[in-house]
Amino acid sequence: MKIICEIEETEIENDTGRMVDGVVAICSECDHMVESFGTEQPSINRCLVLMNKECPQGENNFYVQE
Repeated sequence: MKIICEIEETEIENDTGRMVDGVVAICSECDHMVESFGTEQPSINRCLVLMNKECPQGENNFYVQE
């Protein structure tokens, strides 16, 4: 199933505790969130792939940017 995700730019804490630019993808079906460092398209794509791998309902969906 094709699921739309909302993409938001934000700041994410890295391993050293420093805040860096990143993106958050939010599932329109269950509000599950994943994040990735960076704000360019590859970071968004990574979030969409992670959304599939981390689906809390165990579904195998195709996630797209709204």
